[in-house]
Amino acid sequence: MANRGEILLPAGTTFVTVGELPKLIAAALYPPVSEEPTLSYVLKHQSDGQPVPLSQEDLGELERIFEGMPPLVSGVPKAQWPEYAFAFVHASRKPDWHLVPVWNAPVLNSVILRTDAVEQHKRALAAAILDGQVISRTHSLVPLAPNDGSIPMARILIQDIERYVSVFGLKVHVANSSVAHFENPRLTGGGDYGRLRPKDREPHPPLQPDQPTGAPVRPETEIGSAEWRANNAKAAAEARHSQPGGSREKQETIRGIWATGKYSTRDICAEEECGGLGISFAAARRALKNTPEPNRS
Repeated sequence: MANRGEILLPAGTTFVTVGELPKLIAAALYPPVSEEPTLSYVLKHQSDGQPVPLSQEDLGELERIFEGMPPLVSGVPKAQWPEYAFAFVHASRKPDWHLVPVWNAPVLNSVILRTDAVEQHKRALAAAILDGQVISRTHSLVPLAPNDGSIPMARILIQDIERYVSVFGLKVHVANSSVAHFENPRLTGGGDYGRLRPKDREPHPPLQPDQPTGAPVRPETEIGSAEWRANNAKAAAEARHSQPGGSREKQETIRGIWATGKYSTRDICAEEECGGLGISFAAARRALKNTPEPNRS
């Protein structure tokens, strides 16, 4: 996997297609992440309104409630939240509002930013080709006229890519390989031109459209396809549900309340708390499904 700020290409790659380059740039800017959610900030929610930021007085109340515990600050892992929820609900002088956590979602943020970056760099690359800043080429590496240069299967040589992406603070790295000779272009099978391969290696299978030369054949989600639109809509829905006051926050809040042991059954917990959270009983009850039994000792 490439580091942030680096486009890593397979050994022997000598060009990348116009259609693939924006995806590689976006992946270098926002590589996949697998971090667990952490606390971004907290809001307070009263039964008669939407979640709002905490006042200085509210922060003082939390300091009193969480005295002796690690400070509730940005970056606290999500797994530690039930401890704070328990302390808040069982405080001797509990405020008349609920505490609503807002989480950083690194995986979702990375997907959204990477998807947007692909679209932005498609437009930027097309403009650079039209202005003559980037030279795209035919399968035989003959330069194309700027007006024709943005076709997805046009090719851009590695040295031209290095100059272009340096403007964005990116570097290109082609993996090392023992090179025995340069194979002549074959006129059968697509996308095998300009590939340096050892003599004894089996012929490389034809590449799929918009795939960097030398990369393994793999299925791609094409920009604008039905699958791409579905993934985009899913990412947008995830972002909407994860925003302050969204359904995910409310689900986490009621789960935290249930974990405190305040209620004897999930039905009672859902019925008592759904109004204050601004959700239906059914939604509250679904959020409590399969939650572990709280420690009531």
